[in-house]
Amino acid sequence: MLMMSMAPLAANSMMDGPAPDRSATPKALIDFEVTSIEVGEWWNLAEQWTQPDNSTADYVIRDELIQVNVTFTQAGTSSQPAYAEGWMQVWHPVGFLIEQHPVNMTLSGLQSVTESFYWTPDAAHSAIDDDGYLYGGIILRGTIDGGLADDNGDNDVLDREVPVAVWDDPMENGFCGDVDGDQIVDCPNILSANEPTWAGAGYNLDGTLSSNPNHYGHWRMDNASSSDGDMHWRVSKPGDNYASNRHDRLWWGWFTTLGTCEDPGHGLNFGTLDSSVSSVYGNDFCKIRIRSFDFISMQLVTNAWGEMAAGDNIRIEADAGGALEYYDYSAQNISKNQGDWTKLVWNMTDIHPNGDYTLAFRFDSNSSFANQGIHLDSFLLFGFEKVAEYTLDVDCNDPLPNAYMVVPDDSWPPSLFCRIKNNGYVDITLRLYTEVSNSTWMNGYPLRIDSNNQFDHDNYVVTEVIHALESMDTWFNLSIPAGASVQELDWFVWINDGITNLSKVFLELPVSVIAAYSAKLEQKTLANPAAVLYPGTSDSVAMTLRNTGNQIATWNLGATFGDNRWGAENLVWYDSNGTVITSLEMNITDDIELTAGLTAPDEITPGTYSITLLANGRPPANFVADWTIYIEVPVFQDLELEPEITHIMAPA
Repeated sequence: MLMMSMAPLAANSMMDGPAPDRSATPKALIDFEVTSIEVGEWWNLAEQWTQPDNSTADYVIRDELIQVNVTFTQAGTSSQPAYAEGWMQVWHPVGFLIEQHPVNMTLSGLQSVTESFYWTPDAAHSAIDDDGYLYGGIILRGTIDGGLADDNGDNDVLDREVPVAVWDDPMENGFCGDVDGDQIVDCPNILSANEPTWAGAGYNLDGTLSSNPNHYGHWRMDNASSSDGDMHWRVSKPGDNYASNRHDRLWWGWFTTLGTCEDPGHGLNFGTLDSSVSSVYGNDFCKIRIRSFDFISMQLVTNAWGEMAAGDNIRIEADAGGALEYYDYSAQNISKNQGDWTKLVWNMTDIHPNGDYTLAFRFDSNSSFANQGIHLDSFLLFGFEKVAEYTLDVDCNDPLPNAYMVVPDDSWPPSLFCRIKNNGYVDITLRLYTEVSNSTWMNGYPLRIDSNNQFDHDNYVVTEVIHALESMDTWFNLSIPAGASVQELDWFVWINDGITNLSKVFLELPVSVIAAYSAKLEQKTLANPAAVLYPGTSDSVAMTLRNTGNQIATWNLGATFGDNRWGAENLVWYDSNGTVITSLEMNITDDIELTAGLTAPDEITPGTYSITLLANGRPPANFVADWTIYIEVPVFQDLELEPEITHIMAPA
């Protein structure tokens, strides 16, 4: 999908001076290059992530405006101005163009120009690996075309991946009560309608609101030694221990003025109205619901320091209607030193993968020992967000390539194997179609497609689901009609979207039918055995011979015998008129009925005997058609009684 952005271009800046040398030496006269791509400006800098090797990586936040600066340079040595056209593009890693901004410039040698545009990323693409490295990102691409005069094309394109986070909350605002009873509310409690925030509430073990000492719970904010901004969260008064027998939650959500929990514009989708929290603060409170099925992966990054006494814990819970998954801060190896923040990553990729869930920090304590507890700050979500668009990688074993030489009635016809990969983050189906330019072939010899649909194999197939980032093996099989004339034609393959039927991949493969001799000899009515013969008796087997090649040919008729007691004298060929023949001339596509007359040898022993009937092409027809039949000779018993007469002569 091509979407042209309507965002205005920022003001251009021109500058003279040397640019980084990415060209070949000796330097060309005209060599336009894309020198750099920078994200952010003084008024709105990109966020920075510190990698485990202490390097830094820029990232931006979904739905937040950012300026992108692309520097183009004429790195050649010509003093004469030269014209070039450029493009500043945003690409999704799946492979589709999100937006682009055309620019043009006229520069002399070693002159540069920086063009800018404003970008609001609408889909998250970022992740933290097991070692803590930030990776992924939407692709920012600069392209320059200096025309035929540009002597170096190697530096005409520059890509930069910029990770896009789902959400970044420094946790500077939130709602709680007067935890320590000093008549001062321990949170800013600055109401900004429809903006995500944090709200504390105290609960009993049965999940009802606690009234000891009030409904607000013991979550509170502290403005000392925060890791992100000025404020952070804790469960104790500064210089004191947390309370015993607490079951308090700090909910992520927003106060709505709309009377509904539909997305008011923050981009986190609909939420769930919490009547209990709403009653505590006197405003409708909607708990945010993370839609796990909208993401390929997700990681939550928070900062923490401190410790909990034995039997107590602080954790964050993902609640999908009573099904709980959680990350326990009490079980992590975090610093116990004040203000020494430990960065913690919770991989939420497999958390309720087919559902949605709310998030809350939970504080539980028993009646035994206590301390100041764990401090929390920063709430940063990374994720690979699913997008509806997708692209395909299609890898086919086109052998020659792009040319097929075939013969009529090919016993091993071409089969185009393709491995089709869904590069997208959503499950898809495809519509596969194949045909040839000679429509007469499609009448009696339809082409065949084999895919992951086990129940459909004609030349038009709708596949089963191909899951995100997975592949499907497919075979497009060509059938060559018997007697197909010498010709050139095209074989077409379409791989289309399963819903819209819009073409994603199209292949056009030339096919050449060459001159060939071939025939098919087969039994007219299948039977096994083909005949039952007693020694010395005869029978006939009806056969058909078809000229499947595209040349006129003469065929000599004969046979080979599996037992040397059988020979040529035991076989006679007849045409359809009953005339004895030993050969016949056939035109293209001729289909002739023949009869193989068989006589069993005298005194042949009982058994089953194989006879291979042959039609040998007479030169130049270098082809042999054969068909094997089986003759059964049963046990034959023949008894003849002859009287025995004895003459005796004796004197009377």
